[in-house]
Amino acid sequence: MDRLSGVAFVGEIDDDDEPLPKDAEADMLASMPLPGTPKGEAARISSWLKIPLRVRSAIRRLHRQFGHCPSTTLIQILKTGRAEPAYVEAAKLMKCDSCEAVRRPKSLHPVALPKPYVFNHEVGVDCLEVADCLGKKYTLLNIVDQGTCYQTLAMVRVGGGTPSAATCFRTFNDCFVQWAGLPKVMSMDRGPHNRG
Repeated sequence: MDRLSGVAFVGEIDDDDEPLPKDAEADMLASMPLPGTPKGEAARISSWLKIPLRVRSAIRRLHRQFGHCPSTTLIQILKTGRAEPAYVEAAKLMKCDSCEAVRRPKSLHPVALPKPYVFNHEVGVDCLEVADCLGKKYTLLNIVDQGTCYQTLAMVRVGGGTPSAATCFRTFNDCFVQWAGLPKVMSMDRGPHNRG
């Protein structure tokens, strides 16, 4: 049997199995302590490196053979194949770099309730400064409906800088309130253009 084929069978793991070069390289990289490694991950790596090299290599080959299956599936396969407890424990500690690279990021928990999908329920207002291709600056009032994501921009100052609160109010009234009505809730920061 070609040892570089990357195939391992649950009931036929020998003590003579040699690790593949990529497994030896992965172990060498894992043994190097990196600053900033979380304590839990450092403990996992330490426990993983205490497992004999032949066992680590066999677990990695099984993981690849079964299509990079999750560790829970690999553990069940080992238990069903009546593998030694050392192999089952190793499967609990194994981490595959390829699987980590393609894993979807964990979804973040939202910190606020979602906005109702109703037009003109909550409107956000802020100013932003932009420049044209000649470098001339303009300050715009950015009005965004939080429910429908409708957005409109209106110029409040030529030449950049902070517009007055009265100018922002008049622009908001002319460009949004006249046709959409007053919103139930308004969101804005504490910039000087919002304090008047």
